[in-house]
Amino acid sequence: MTIYRSDALREDIMDALNALRGVSTQIQIRSGAPAGTGGQGTLLAQLTGNAGGWGVSSNGVLTSNAITADSSADATGTAGHYQLNTSASVFLESGIVDIGGTDGVTIDNASIAAGQTVQMSGNWVNTAAYDDGV
Repeated sequence: MTIYRSDALREDIMDALNALRGVSTQIQIRSGAPAGTGGQGTLLAQLTGNAGGWGVSSNGVLTSNAITADSSADATGTAGHYQLNTSASVFLESGIVDIGGTDGVTIDNASIAAGQTVQMSGNWVNTAAYDDGV
């Protein structure tokens, strides 16, 4: 099921997610497919949200401030999805990693080797226009 939302509702959703994320949120890169409970696949890398915040949503789109790279990947594997947690490791959402694109968690290469630096190739863009099971 695909859900389409008004910009006003998308902005409310993004503002709520932004408040839950807090500062220094965890962006995990994991192998395999995402699920609605978190913890799926192998943790390959963990990036950190900017302590300065995530910006302000506009027209239903939330674009992050800078994300701190993981200077030493945790494991070797193929990136399959991201998992977003609060700084206290509470699961918020998961989704597909965008390889070389411009939407969501975007990294340049799905092949990750333990010890390598892993960084997003742009800022996080989240539109809340996806199917969330509602």
